[in-house]
Amino acid sequence: KEKSTDCYETYHDSCLPLNVIVKPSRNGIWRCHGCLRCQKCGKSGGKETEWLYDFTICKPCGKLYNKGNYCPLCEKVYHDEDYETPMVSCTNCDHWVHIECDDISELEYEAMSYLPEDRVVYTCRRCSKDTLWRNDMITCIQESFEECLGVLVENDIPTEGIIIRQYNTIKSVRRFEADVLGVLASNPEVAKTFTEVLSDTFPWYKAAIENSLFKTPVKAKPTPPKSFLNTSNPNSSKN
Repeated sequence: KEKSTDCYETYHDSCLPLNVIVKPSRNGIWRCHGCLRCQKCGKSGGKETEWLYDFTICKPCGKLYNKGNYCPLCEKVYHDEDYETPMVSCTNCDHWVHIECDDISELEYEAMSYLPEDRVVYTCRRCSKDTLWRNDMITCIQESFEECLGVLVENDIPTEGIIIRQYNTIKSVRRFEADVLGVLASNPEVAKTFTEVLSDTFPWYKAAIENSLFKTPVKAKPTPPKSFLNTSNPNSSKN
């Protein structure tokens, strides 16, 4: 007879389905076919004949887990050929992390896919409680804002109201575009050049627009008088 660890029901070995393992694990744990469910993929006991880790993980998932193919935050496994699930690689533990597990927005994920690896070094929250990578991302983006404003400077167009440090989130790219185009409303040629530079500088931005990651339209704010472009170092910016 075998007693299930979860439901405490006792079964004759001969009464169990043929595909059910009747030998307990090394820790003396055994689960009946009704209690078996893989913690990684959710498969039930009737679909798998081999189980690992005290009958908690099916063998296919166990192989992936032992290989290190799992998100360190939710511990769900993934296949090497899975290119559809949005994940980012932690530079500390080398695991791939689901973006939703570390509160990374789709917009941040899109930006991280294009930003230089040596500029934004991502570390998952299991390895570090700090979110310095987010600050690094904003710093990198704000420096790119300054580069885009070079189009206005080259054409002797005033940049009043376009204060770099006010754009302190990943969504600021859209606000920045709207504000600059508001300044360039009477200069379509420069506006066209600016839009092209913006697309080259932020290659992920166009993809984000096309994928509807920006939910609502943004209108340009009126340019306040007597404001000046702030090109000081934005490292102190916070999310």
